[in-house]
Amino acid sequence: MRALRFAGTSRSDVGLAPVVEEPAIYHSSLGAFEVLARELSGPAIADIGDLAVLDALAAEPGSGTELLTTLEVLVQADSLRAAARTLHLHHNSVAVRVARAEAALGYGLGETVGRFRLALALALRRLRDNPA
Repeated sequence: MRALRFAGTSRSDVGLAPVVEEPAIYHSSLGAFEVLARELSGPAIADIGDLAVLDALAAEPGSGTELLTTLEVLVQADSLRAAARTLHLHHNSVAVRVARAEAALGYGLGETVGRFRLALALALRRLRDNPA
């Protein structure tokens, strides 16, 4: 049941694996993320600043969903170019989206810490939007 919270969509209708039509998450693969699903409810997550920024980015008319999809793919990819290949976009297009997200988030996504922070924010956003 907890794994379903990660497989569900967020407010922008972006799932854990946006390039897969039906994302599947197995409980056995959650590892440390399982404790997040077990211990955190939607209201406990609601006031996290990174989530508010992601919500604002997702709400941008015309490009919000694409930006969140790019960020989801970026945290799963080995590099910006790999993300671009997955999204079937030129790497410069992905770089522009990432730069826009970095400006809004206030931290870089080229470093491990930034990508981890983004991955955690995306996971928490999913948990918030998919109650147990």
